[in-house]
Amino acid sequence: MKSIRMSKNLKENKLPISLKTIDFGSNNNKKNQIINNIIELENHENLQSEPKLCFLLGTQYLTLKQANEAIKYLNIASELAPNVSEVFNNLSNALLLNKQYIESENAALKCLSLNDQFIEAWITLANVRIKMENVKGAIDALKIALSIKPDMYPALINLGNIYFEINEFIISLDFFEKAKKSQINCYEAYNGIGLVQNKLGNTQEAITSFKKSLTIKPLNVNALSNLAMVHQQTGNSEEALVLFRDALSFDPENIKLLTNFAHTLQSLGRSEEAAATFQKTMSLDKSNLNLLPYLINSEMQICDWKHYKSNMNNLINLANKNLETAIPPFSLANSNASPETRLLVAKKSSIKVKSQIEHYNKTFSFDKINKNLNRKIRVGYVSPDFREHSLGESFLPLIKSHNKSKFEIFGYATKVKMDDISCQIKKYFECFQDISQISSLRASEIIHNDKIDILIDLAGHTKDGALEIFALKPAPVQAHYLGYGSTIGAEFIDWLISDRVHTTDQLMQHCSESLVLLPDSFMSAENIKINKYNFSRKEENLPEKSFVFANFNSHSKFDPESFYHWMKILRKPPNSVLWLRRGADKTEKNLINEAKKLEISEDRLIFAKRENRLKHITRLGLADICLDNFLHNGGVTTIDALIAKVPVVTLAGKNHSERTGASILTAAGLKCCIANNKEEYLNICLKLALEKNNLNNLKSYIRKNISSSKLFNTSLLAQNIEKSFELMFQNWLEGLKPKYIQI
Repeated sequence: MKSIRMSKNLKENKLPISLKTIDFGSNNNKKNQIINNIIELENHENLQSEPKLCFLLGTQYLTLKQANEAIKYLNIASELAPNVSEVFNNLSNALLLNKQYIESENAALKCLSLNDQFIEAWITLANVRIKMENVKGAIDALKIALSIKPDMYPALINLGNIYFEINEFIISLDFFEKAKKSQINCYEAYNGIGLVQNKLGNTQEAITSFKKSLTIKPLNVNALSNLAMVHQQTGNSEEALVLFRDALSFDPENIKLLTNFAHTLQSLGRSEEAAATFQKTMSLDKSNLNLLPYLINSEMQICDWKHYKSNMNNLINLANKNLETAIPPFSLANSNASPETRLLVAKKSSIKVKSQIEHYNKTFSFDKINKNLNRKIRVGYVSPDFREHSLGESFLPLIKSHNKSKFEIFGYATKVKMDDISCQIKKYFECFQDISQISSLRASEIIHNDKIDILIDLAGHTKDGALEIFALKPAPVQAHYLGYGSTIGAEFIDWLISDRVHTTDQLMQHCSESLVLLPDSFMSAENIKINKYNFSRKEENLPEKSFVFANFNSHSKFDPESFYHWMKILRKPPNSVLWLRRGADKTEKNLINEAKKLEISEDRLIFAKRENRLKHITRLGLADICLDNFLHNGGVTTIDALIAKVPVVTLAGKNHSERTGASILTAAGLKCCIANNKEEYLNICLKLALEKNNLNNLKSYIRKNISSSKLFNTSLLAQNIEKSFELMFQNWLEGLKPKYIQI
């Protein structure tokens, strides 16, 4: 074989430095050259006795990210040349790659004991300490590197990254700006600046910085991914999808990229693709259990229940573990998780929310608040759903009914979409602000400057919620109402507004907030006039003379146990059908397959096309009975059925998500439609379906009484809520801790 030429430095034992491994991408020439070098070195006759050769071979393996082989030869080199600092630096990098963090730190410290001016070794030490979660130690190491060379680009970038991770955004930005000035090819610096600007709510500046990073290095996967995330956050999911696909074409097994790509697919309703992507991601990183809630959500969207039981068991086990990373509380809505578990998960998530705003180091004073109770109380509502959404449709009748002579009502939208509902809601606010494109701190400052007395969260732990704003405590009194409908688990939410049916005495023990219990349903409902349209069963593909059961809830609220009982009900009335909303092809196929397993033919599931709400409520009158889900009850869908004069049968469970139906039906005067167990649920449904007089009598009662029921008395609901506002505010004025309020 050819002999290997050694440089003068090698002959003098001044070994070359390998600071990091190389990502070859599609460039196989470099990789092949390194493999050829390895073959030559391994066959060299003096390999085991020459530290220089062992160092070179270990470094070549390190470049290929083959940690075990790199460690083997670098250890030999360190024994043969114990006073050469470069050997220990590369050994530290190899051990770091192999996740042997203690050994890696020791090797880095040995290197620095030989040469404390070795700047790259200080960076290696910092990298190890980051992995060991020794943030202070990492910062100290990097600052020593900068004391040796103030413009050292890697040290500046790493400090920018560390301070970003600990939410010290201004300090982080300063280091990234210094890095930008220290090097021409500074794509990492622009990427870092983009991350900080996005966190500070400066969306356009973030986009500009990410694009600048991509101009310098077009194949920059991090910048592509971060730019995609900004587009995703601002509602431009289609553009985000394109960028994620570009990034994945360069790095197809990047866990973070795949995760964000899956979330984007999910946001676009492409649940089948999202589920497949989450599955792929979890197969690549089997230890990453944090993706399980999102995989379950995607599978629930398409009614893929193959792994429902095991997934839900794993989810509940995950929820009960003492993990630093909180799972989304909303992911438990379709599970059998106990109230204790749900509170635990809500608390963990709220602690995480609070940690995300601590870097602002901001507190608000309420010394200047006018403490005269005879004045108008200022109430602020915060929501992403002042639009055509179940929350928007439910909230509209309430804001219409608020007493504007006693209250000033402000609206703060964390997501804005202009449609008929949003236009109607806006005009009832004293002031409406779009806070969707600004930081949580800036939004909190706006709310505080508006001198809001009571701030109401309408989203909780749902998508695009604004709990970071509430964690900053911009108003003296803060409460949750309607949108999430369960405990937030946060010390910064004082009250949960509910009712006596929705929140039982047992559930009260598992709420972190003080309770405000309204005398009737907490749900807001308006009895809409529906005489504009005419529908026939024939037009809707419904059999003329068969019994029609219906459920128009989102398919994501379905669960196997509910579906099993619906199919059991269908077996009794001859030729009866179940009328459902139309979904994705995969969703409908899965539901049909589940029905077939339970010996119900596919022609007995009928899927309705999408209509606007008024038309939908009108056609809903073609149904005989609506069936509620067990674990995740309907809300507005149940109200829609009652407006259409169709009875709804629900099962009252142990959690808030299982008691919304009972709350609505109680206020509607229909306690006879509330079951306390599954057998009773079956009996109520079959008695109505098989005994025509029972159904006719019930429908007659609904036609005569539903419009005048307490459920549709929005003026009374508004008065009760306003009374609770006065009591909450008075409680604060008296300097008391939040306490139980029953209206």
